[in-house]
Amino acid sequence: SLDNGVDKLWDLDAKGRLKPGKDYELDLQCGKKPYHEGDRASRPLFKSIDRKAINARPTYKAFLNLLDNYERCVGRAEKVTSEERKEEGIFLDALMKTQCIQYAHKWLAKKGYSSSDPKKFREQLWRIWFKMYARKGRNPDSSGFEHVFVGEERDGK
Repeated sequence: SLDNGVDKLWDLDAKGRLKPGKDYELDLQCGKKPYHEGDRASRPLFKSIDRKAINARPTYKAFLNLLDNYERCVGRAEKVTSEERKEEGIFLDALMKTQCIQYAHKWLAKKGYSSSDPKKFREQLWRIWFKMYARKGRNPDSSGFEHVFVGEERDGK
């Protein structure tokens, strides 16, 4: 079942994920009601983050290197450089070495959602996350990775 698969991914990542209270500390503050708009916190969510712990994890380090690759304004065409493509490749290569992605790949292939060939699966991940598409107008100005992990602005919001 999907629930069992998610539980398995959680277990497989036990060694890879950062540990709260050790690798990072949160400042939860007081929260907000569901009907409140915007961020009500006066301070940052993260009180501290151990940069050495992040840099010791190839997937985390590669992920962070991707975050400055995007133009946040919807409708403004992205100019993807060869260095940015290289960073995407480094990220995907690091992911493909993890037990989590290997398990997800096998599960998706078994269900018929992906090829069993790791190279084709990596290409599929690239298309889903990094292939540019147009959100506003005709120019490719967005990617799945940008939309989910970086965020976009429309009309300054």
